[in-house]
Amino acid sequence: MNFGPAKAPSDYQLASRQTAPALILFAAALIVRLLNIATLDEFFTEDSTLYWRIAGQLSQIFATAHGDTGEWTRSAERMPLYPLFIAAIQSWITPEPLVVVIVQSIVDSATVVMIAMLVSSLGPTIGIAAGVLAALWPNMVINSALVLTDTLFLFFFTACLLACLRFVRRPNAAAAAMIGILLGLALATRAAIQFLPPVFFLAVVFAAWRTGSSPKKAMICGVLFAVTVTLPVLPTLYRNYERFDRVFLTDQGSIHLLYWVLPSVRMHADGTTFDTAWSEVRRSFHDELKRKGVDRSTLASVKLRDLRQSFAIENLTNQPLSSIAIAWTQGGVLNLAAPAVLADQRMRGSRRDSLLGMTGGMIERTFVWYSSGPVLWQLFAGLGIAGAIIGNIAMVWGLIRLTIVRPWMAAAGAALIIYFLLLMGPVAAPKYRLPFAPVTIVLTAVGLVEFWLLLKNRVPLPWKGSSEKGKS
Repeated sequence: MNFGPAKAPSDYQLASRQTAPALILFAAALIVRLLNIATLDEFFTEDSTLYWRIAGQLSQIFATAHGDTGEWTRSAERMPLYPLFIAAIQSWITPEPLVVVIVQSIVDSATVVMIAMLVSSLGPTIGIAAGVLAALWPNMVINSALVLTDTLFLFFFTACLLACLRFVRRPNAAAAAMIGILLGLALATRAAIQFLPPVFFLAVVFAAWRTGSSPKKAMICGVLFAVTVTLPVLPTLYRNYERFDRVFLTDQGSIHLLYWVLPSVRMHADGTTFDTAWSEVRRSFHDELKRKGVDRSTLASVKLRDLRQSFAIENLTNQPLSSIAIAWTQGGVLNLAAPAVLADQRMRGSRRDSLLGMTGGMIERTFVWYSSGPVLWQLFAGLGIAGAIIGNIAMVWGLIRLTIVRPWMAAAGAALIIYFLLLMGPVAAPKYRLPFAPVTIVLTAVGLVEFWLLLKNRVPLPWKGSSEKGKS
């Protein structure tokens, strides 16, 4: 019998210990999502029909090589990867929306596992808490059952964040390339992150240099990132240049600015409904086109994009700065605080009106909207509001604690949240905070675990690898 020191676990044993909990978490998350799908009759919402139509046209191309490419060649309103994702399922499995959302549930369950892995360095307790939260996170569960880009985007973006975390620990060229390809795939799914690649490039170079790499190796990492992040969107850039004689990703930004941001600012400024503000903006824009003698029906898509953008920016600059600031602040608060359950198809189907259809100030219209809802709707909305309040308190506390122990991680997470809140501006809905769900889930997990330890008189949290380890 050997009484000597125990052997260190092998790489295989370590991998096995990590794989089993990951599989259990994946299975639990998938069951939750499949149960949600089983209770739904409709998987389409705003924009779903557009993605489905483009995917159907792409499926024809796969099948015949002569299909009509439709919106894919005539406009540049959407990034191509999600329609390609749907088209692949339609062509290779079945053209049923149910199968698409089932596949999305599998993808989303993998994202849950990656979110748990993001905080594994902080200790197993926080990792488990983050994984359980992600498995049950209403915003992820609800949107994974809808034909929208959110689930696929979140998968690639979370994988990119995980690759960034591993790059910080051990910078190398392969890891930098992995960050680039994953961020590029996320960008090919949604153009909302088109301003982030330069920031990531600087972060990759700085992280490599900061951990001891030579300036030459740090720049090599940066160049590899720049090349790989471009590859997934290169076909889109080429298509737009060939079709519109201009290099750009999508004209969705001009549509968002004109038909969402500008009406939202006017809604907040005038206390009117969104529909009223939207109609006024649309009428004013069409009047402007007539004044300039522009025939919208024959106007090239890229020219219309420029006109939309210039008209929206001009009108925004004419709005009082206070109105813009209030609109952005209220939009940010709603994007953080609005319960995800309100976006559920069953909740939306239980009433015909919406918060955007109310008049008055934001607090006034919120109370009127809540009080006018059916009793059962009020019950679930109230539970959602209570959960959002608790979650946001835990998130703020988690951010404070993470700032103390991992300041660089806290700063990066806060920067991502601020980026998306500024980007969406006054346009508010629970799904618009889904891109930074990994950050909010991690921060909420940290806050909830610490609250639990406070109740057990065990503070501060003995985080793995922190200077506080062992204190009580």
